[in-house]
Amino acid sequence: GTLEENDVGGYLVSITAIDGDDDSITVTEEFNLTVEAVEDALKIETLSSWNMSEDGILEITEITISDIDVDTNGTGSMTVLLEVDSGFLSLGDTSSIITYHENGNELEEVRSSSLYLSGSFIDVNSSLQTLSFEPEENLNGDVGLSIKAFSSLFENINQISDFQESIITVSA
Repeated sequence: GTLEENDVGGYLVSITAIDGDDDSITVTEEFNLTVEAVEDALKIETLSSWNMSEDGILEITEITISDIDVDTNGTGSMTVLLEVDSGFLSLGDTSSIITYHENGNELEEVRSSSLYLSGSFIDVNSSLQTLSFEPEENLNGDVGLSIKAFSSLFENINQISDFQESIITVSA
């Protein structure tokens, strides 16, 4: 048969060769095959754009990060980097996660143009539901929002697992 995506474990493989001229002549070999799990990439799900009024605050609750390798209670860990071209990102709930500046120092106040969030999948996704954006005063136009997800805690970041870019359009 054919293995499905994420099928892991041991399998007995049997191969039989039959002589084309004499069906009674066959050779069969069997061997064990072990399929090991690999680290699958995280998946960021979000909108491609938002619209808001100048000098307002935009609640961004449409960002979730998933990982097929993490069990349903979300015990795996991750780090997410959120960045805007201008303005400020804020989180309402950071009680279960650690937040960092780009330089690696923990944030005292969670209001910055660049935020690293690190913690369990459940806790980071919960905090992402409290994300808001505040543009610079009197700003009109588009602001880029980039989201990068890493399948490890901040201290062990080695490569991006997923990346998304969105646009926030600020109107007068």
